[in-house]
Amino acid sequence: MEYNTTLAICDSTMGNVIHSMLTEFPTIKEAIRCTSNCQTKFNTLVYLTYQTENGHVQNLQQYIDNRQHIKKSKCTQDVSGNICDGVKEIISEFSDMHLFIDVLHWEGENVISKDRSSEAAAQVKEKLCDIPQILQHNSKTYELRGVLSFKAGKTKLRNSIGHYCAFAKRGTSNWEQFDDMKIKTIPVKDTKVVNCEFLVYSI
Repeated sequence: MEYNTTLAICDSTMGNVIHSMLTEFPTIKEAIRCTSNCQTKFNTLVYLTYQTENGHVQNLQQYIDNRQHIKKSKCTQDVSGNICDGVKEIISEFSDMHLFIDVLHWEGENVISKDRSSEAAAQVKEKLCDIPQILQHNSKTYELRGVLSFKAGKTKLRNSIGHYCAFAKRGTSNWEQFDDMKIKTIPVKDTKVVNCEFLVYSI
């Protein structure tokens, strides 16, 4: 291009972008310990995936509360692949700074499944004011700072070529829309209905 400018065309989902750019800043670190002699394993989650059954996000706090409980299950094998009969515990440690939450919604009854592709999930439409403004975990308080919104392409899949924009909260209730197809930011009311792809909370 002119003036030694390079144009990079990158078709990707927001989940891939967040996972690639923020690997060093995960939302949760999990320690997986066993009561037997297995080694402690660690797992990091750059973002959480919240699956809503009713198409709304009002139960986010309950979801966060459930994530703080220690999960226990039978440990079937150690890190070397040997048979283990101990009890495995998964302990979650939340970020001291932020929460990135991917929002998914399966339409219909009894269709929530880990085996189902997230690309087939319907978009969650919510008023900005109806999204939980505060989430709490232990002594930490996280405030909603932004919503990443996606307008799907013709196939309506989450990985289809569409368009992303962001809604950022200024102060306690002033919202602005950031859209690279617009010349400047656009003030929006907190009653605006948006497609919730990702929610961003911070301390």
